[in-house]
Amino acid sequence: MLKNRDRLLLLSILMTATARADFFSDRDSATRGPDLLKWDPSARSAGLGGAYTGVADDLGALYWNPAGLQQLSRPELQLSHSQLFADQSLSVANVGWPVWRSGHRETWGMGITYLAMDPFDVVSANAAGDQAHVSEAVAALSYARPWGPAQVGLTGKYIRQGLDVVSGQTYAFDLGLLGQSDNERWAWGLTAANMGPAMTVGTQEIGLPLVFRLGGSGQVHKGRRGLWTISAQADVPIDNTVQGHAGVEYQTVLSRDWRAAIRGGLQTDDSQGPFALGASLERGPLVLHYAFSENTDLGVVNRLEVALKFGAPLAQETEQRALMDQARSALLAGDLTPAQVALDRLKGLSPAYRPAEKLRDQLRATMWETLDPPTLLAQGQRALEAGDPETAATFFRKLLVVQPDHPVGGAALEKAEKEIAARRLAQTRREVARDREKRLKNVIDQARASQNARQWDAALARWNEVLALDKNNTQARDGVAQCRRAYYDQAVAAQSAGDPESAKRLFKKLHENGGRLNDSAKRVEMMGTAQQERDRQRAKIAYDEGREAYRQGQLTKARSLFQEARHLNPGDKAVQRALERVEEELRRKGTP
Repeated sequence: MLKNRDRLLLLSILMTATARADFFSDRDSATRGPDLLKWDPSARSAGLGGAYTGVADDLGALYWNPAGLQQLSRPELQLSHSQLFADQSLSVANVGWPVWRSGHRETWGMGITYLAMDPFDVVSANAAGDQAHVSEAVAALSYARPWGPAQVGLTGKYIRQGLDVVSGQTYAFDLGLLGQSDNERWAWGLTAANMGPAMTVGTQEIGLPLVFRLGGSGQVHKGRRGLWTISAQADVPIDNTVQGHAGVEYQTVLSRDWRAAIRGGLQTDDSQGPFALGASLERGPLVLHYAFSENTDLGVVNRLEVALKFGAPLAQETEQRALMDQARSALLAGDLTPAQVALDRLKGLSPAYRPAEKLRDQLRATMWETLDPPTLLAQGQRALEAGDPETAATFFRKLLVVQPDHPVGGAALEKAEKEIAARRLAQTRREVARDREKRLKNVIDQARASQNARQWDAALARWNEVLALDKNNTQARDGVAQCRRAYYDQAVAAQSAGDPESAKRLFKKLHENGGRLNDSAKRVEMMGTAQQERDRQRAKIAYDEGREAYRQGQLTKARSLFQEARHLNPGDKAVQRALERVEEELRRKGTP
């Protein structure tokens, strides 16, 4: 099974597999569209110069990196409007909400982005005609969840473009990864966006602007009232040259209820403007973002965005955070038992929570180093309750070294060692049983092979070996009975062929193996009619086997054997009575 880092590396390779030199060498000068897929719909990310793939901690993640949705603290609604150049306007409505499922949080997001141009007159033959309407729209649905040490997100998009009287539509997907350092100060992001088929509008086929983005961010300084964050990003679009982005942001607390931020960014993408500035103002759940950028050729772009955080954070995530804080505080204070209690509760809440696993490893290392008798006793008892007597015994032995006269340590160690001995005995018994079953299967296979080859001596020896291992094995009993019948048929055939010595030898072997026919050879010689004696002996064997089957409760088999015995020896009253008794019991049970 792949390790987490290997899985991340594999996915990264798959996401960038098409980024070959020959793939990007045939550039088409940014002619791919729709344009809406190239415009940054988020005011905050625009203020950072588009360096947002490694940040993506709000609903801007729907565009930049769907894995960033995992950073939403609660359900959030985002509305924005941007007045662009050339009488174009960009409107965005996004919503995201986290959920808790299977011991971890997952996040869903939905968004609608609409780019429109003011209607304009269509001139034909030097005369104004009808007005033309141009618009583009994207509807997106995103999902994000943990994936190993990182977060992974997927966005599905429906894309529509209307050009006057013709329109087209297609679909596309975005795939994103987001990872953070252990102290959560540094983050990286990787995105493959706009993966989908070309769109046909009228007679024109428009390819989608596939782009790969790699970005990072870091909190470089955190003061008493403010936080500095830097971010950088490289975009590799299919239809243009590689673009660079960089941004810096300063967040500060103005008062108890008010927070503010200012930001700036630079980028090499001239279509978005070489630089950008932005600011935010936050009060409670309401956040207002503004961004300004200026394109040398096309003019000024102002963006205004309102975000509303509603509802409450996930109760499980709040509890998860509180338990982590308790465990860290207790571990720093040297209170190992409370730390383990918090981590045990955390494991029940979120079994695969990676930060908790790392803290648990740190706690284990600290436990092995402690010399405090109460802690050693508590950890030993906890290990014993958790079904780990080996670890418990180690703690108790260490306790007795530190304090040899401990009033409870000796009895606790004895209890742990008894449980260890019981487990080892049970394990030994299981191993013996497995070996016995394996040996039994091998011998049965050998017996069947010999029996199929009509090697009756070898088959009988193997079946007797099976009975020595399992005296109630029905396969072995049936096999022995078949070997007996083969000996009997061979003995009678030898007698009929005038070979009494062979017949006596076979009858003796039949008797030695429980055939109860010790005087059969003499009876055959005295009667002089080999066929009659053969029928009687076969009837007796069938009768004996029928009685054995009856004792085992196999009534149908017993009836068949008694019927065979009656057919071979019609005058045997014992056979007749046995057959009547079996048939009566079968009738009572309703067996035909």
